[in-house]
Amino acid sequence: MAICAVIVYHGLTIRRSVVVRRNVTTVEPREIEVFLALAQELHFGRTAEALMVSTARVSQVIRRFERRIGAPLFERTSRRVALTVIGTQLFTDLAPAHNAVADALERAADAAREINGELAVGFLGPTAGDFVAATSKTLSARKPECAVTLREADLGDPLAGLRSGEVDVVFTKLPVREAGLKVGPVLLRKPRLLAVSNRLHIARRSTAEPGLPFVDLVAPIPDYWRDALLPRAVAGVPIERGPAVKTLNEALLVVADGRGVCTVDDGVVRNLGRRDIAYLPLPDWPVFEFGLVWRAARETAMVRAFAEAAARTAGRAPLLG
Repeated sequence: MAICAVIVYHGLTIRRSVVVRRNVTTVEPREIEVFLALAQELHFGRTAEALMVSTARVSQVIRRFERRIGAPLFERTSRRVALTVIGTQLFTDLAPAHNAVADALERAADAAREINGELAVGFLGPTAGDFVAATSKTLSARKPECAVTLREADLGDPLAGLRSGEVDVVFTKLPVREAGLKVGPVLLRKPRLLAVSNRLHIARRSTAEPGLPFVDLVAPIPDYWRDALLPRAVAGVPIERGPAVKTLNEALLVVADGRGVCTVDDGVVRNLGRRDIAYLPLPDWPVFEFGLVWRAARETAMVRAFAEAAARTAGRAPLLG
């Protein structure tokens, strides 16, 4: 039987003729979004972070969704989250359909907003550069009318371009806690590596130990950001700060000369790796986290489009790369 239905999706009201199917479970769009996000992340905390809600809210929505379906969709233990057989089948069937609906609505909304023009995107370091370059391709494939210009940010003040208006958005290491700026979810996590001169005996080890002199950054940056780049202590062991530098290349020169060590990620190794430097795992250190930051007062359709493309590029699973 065909009837005229009213569908509300992401705040948009759509009227269309649909075929009524009896005994079909009715769900809310938000339940589908949370289910798909958790199915990709397989981690309640990261899912909550990506959706900008609490972990308790994610659990509540998933429990309600499972009651509607009539079966568990996830297996939960203290150590891991995994899809059940039914959950796996639902994800396989639902994800393409959900993406198709979202794409259709996005294309219609874009046509109404007439997104076009140029977006200046800042990035901090090689890893961020690789990510925003990939995001630009993702955005261009979906919205060829959007032109993206990439600009490298200063290690000593990665947010300077935002303040001056030189860039519209910047992909940088987190955290960022600055008035007037909006911070998106964590899109990328990278384990730290210790960069150490091959001339030092520790370069021959499989892992590194704390308590070594680390290259410090000479820049007028907030203490919270300096401590995020180089913690004051790891596993209770104080971190000794050594020679001061202003740029990443300066830091690598100091390291190669054997006068200090520094922490980097695999993007630095891939793009700026040197034969006179060894790179050792730091399993006890917090990982580097990256995300998008933009001016809250200048959140345009172009900025939102780039943020959406960045989320697609990240894939949301796994965030730890």
